[in-house]
Amino acid sequence: MTYRQSGTAPVGRGSKFIFFAVRLLFCISISTVFILPQGAVKAAVPPGATVAKLVVKGGFILTRDKTIIAELNPTALFIPASTWKLATAAMALHLLGDNYRFETRFFADNKGRLFIQGRGAPMLISEEITAMLPKLRRTLSMPVKTIIIDSSAFHLNGPTDGSDQSLNPYDAGLNATAVNFNTVHLRIDRDGVSSAEPQTPNLGIMTQAAGHLPPGEYRLPLTAAQAGRYVGQLFAALSGWQGVKIKMGLVPAGLRPVFIHYSRRPLREIIQAMLLYSNNFIADQIFLTCGARLFGWPATWAKGRRALNIFLRQQVRLPKGSYEVEEGSGLSRRNRITPRAMLTLLRYFRPYAHLLPEHKGGRVKSGTLTGVYNYAGYLLTAGQTDPFVIMLNQPRNNRDAILNRLLRLHKKRAARKSAPP
Repeated sequence: MTYRQSGTAPVGRGSKFIFFAVRLLFCISISTVFILPQGAVKAAVPPGATVAKLVVKGGFILTRDKTIIAELNPTALFIPASTWKLATAAMALHLLGDNYRFETRFFADNKGRLFIQGRGAPMLISEEITAMLPKLRRTLSMPVKTIIIDSSAFHLNGPTDGSDQSLNPYDAGLNATAVNFNTVHLRIDRDGVSSAEPQTPNLGIMTQAAGHLPPGEYRLPLTAAQAGRYVGQLFAALSGWQGVKIKMGLVPAGLRPVFIHYSRRPLREIIQAMLLYSNNFIADQIFLTCGARLFGWPATWAKGRRALNIFLRQQVRLPKGSYEVEEGSGLSRRNRITPRAMLTLLRYFRPYAHLLPEHKGGRVKSGTLTGVYNYAGYLLTAGQTDPFVIMLNQPRNNRDAILNRLLRLHKKRAARKSAPP
């Protein structure tokens, strides 16, 4: 573990005479220390030294007005957890643009088949589907008998690394064509299984997801394989189409879309929601879309990793060895970044600092896994937006205690600079 105090300088080697003089002055100072007046200046404590005592395995960086005030282990690699979403957000804003809107394409043939083909839209929710349906209906020349879900825009060889495939919503499977974050909000009582939200009707997929859970209210993740059936059932129920068959398949070659839906929310709003709720599904859908945007459809994990590596190296200018990319949400423990590289990323992301959640008067993204407790964001004092990083890969979660001490140190430095000469 290395600790650096900003503003220190190495001491050069002097002659024997200078060495003797220094020893003489030291002896004089020792002999007079006991008669110094009360309030005399004590030896300075390096900035951040008391903060460093709270860190067992981790690092931090505190800045003020483009200057590093204090840092600990700035070049060591740590697991970023959900602070990694800042990297995905920055890449998406660069590659796609802050006003980008995700596409969902609809095709119809003369056999009563409606094809729904997604392109990774992360926030296609029940309310948005209800609002689009009148436009979709007007493009259809005959009743819908079969809904076919085309998810070929994603070609994934497995779930997100780090996913436990648990009943936690953050473990929802990814799919090019998905609705409601690929989760179902349901209620189980003596009457059976039903939807727990008014905008979403009762669906057969809910009973399957509930399994043998006890009575209660749940938000449950679906697998990537279940996503298509969920989409088909939701569209059929909201449209009032009775007896519609749901299938998985591909859009026939040469068939043109009858309707293209563009997400109501632009990318900047989707990213703001992703950062606020730390939504892994949104993050990895965006991560995969960026890879496809750069290297072509279908989206793959490899294309996403390659896209983020190129962005961090060429646009953010992170040096080789200062980060490692596995996926885009921070769920994987194979993601790595140094505090100094995260600081550079935060400086790049500063124009979008307002998209981060508010915390303790600043704009902060947290990152949490078992044994991983991080903060990355900006302290707002005296008109400045100063980035800071706290990365703890240790059993004890004392990141708030560290942040409080860094805040006090930051305010002292700000007050010193604003004081009149």
